[in-house]
Amino acid sequence: MNKKILETLEFNKVKALFESHLLTEQGLEQLRQLAPTAKADKIKQAFAEMKEMQALFVEQPHFTILATKEIAGVCKRLEMGADLNIEEFLLLKRVLLSSRELQSFYANLENISLEELALWFEKLHDFPQLQGNLQAFNDAGFIENFASEELARIRRKIHDSESQVRDVLQDLLKQKAQMLTEVIVASRNGRQVLPVKNTYRNKIAGVVHDISASGNTVYIEPREVIKLSEEIASLRADERYEMLRILQEISERIRPHAAETANDAWIIGHLVDSCQGPLYPRKASSRS
Repeated sequence: MNKKILETLEFNKVKALFESHLLTEQGLEQLRQLAPTAKADKIKQAFAEMKEMQALFVEQPHFTILATKEIAGVCKRLEMGADLNIEEFLLLKRVLLSSRELQSFYANLENISLEELALWFEKLHDFPQLQGNLQAFNDAGFIENFASEELARIRRKIHDSESQVRDVLQDLLKQKAQMLTEVIVASRNGRQVLPVKNTYRNKIAGVVHDISASGNTVYIEPREVIKLSEEIASLRADERYEMLRILQEISERIRPHAAETANDAWIIGHLVDSCQGPLYPRKASSRS
């Protein structure tokens, strides 16, 4: 349609009225691309979908769809051979969860017949294996111990070594209390140290990591914990390497299904915003 006519109709202003009620990035993109049409079949389909969505809400008033973010760029990176980071995996996890919930909802739907919307529900994919893989990432962006046996083993060793360090330091606090300015364990340069009176600095073997401004206190990492601290640092490096390996492995597992996952995200956005949004508008504060 002629741009001048759209300006006269204030079409973009009309679209802007809907923007704050959309819940998905996909819905926002569809809104941006929305243009008037004279194609009767498209118009009939759109109204038929909204009519079915209205009937669906009458039958299932508590029906909700988990809002998702746009993942087209993430899936494109996968297809190009890139490995994803945890934040990107969480976006995919949310899409697969929404897809599974929608499929379950549709499969258990009773007392209502869908035609237009059924086409969308039936196009959703079910990837139980991928959903299982993505459980390795919790919502806080942490890779769970069960992601691999090696990661679990490394973290157990880190936990054990850190416990040993704490035990050694607690014993030293008791044994050397009279030599300390404070009976506490301090931290300097990422190392756990004891605040030793300068007059006793030669009485506690270890590495000096800092000296107080007054010069009265030296912060010493006791020799008894140096080896343990080095072991922990080495284990942390092993942990980082194993986490990278896990990211690469799961990227490879999801890569063949990138296109289908992106399509699922588009369908979810269509159901949430194109059909559900106009009938039951909500503020987009829940878009996340």
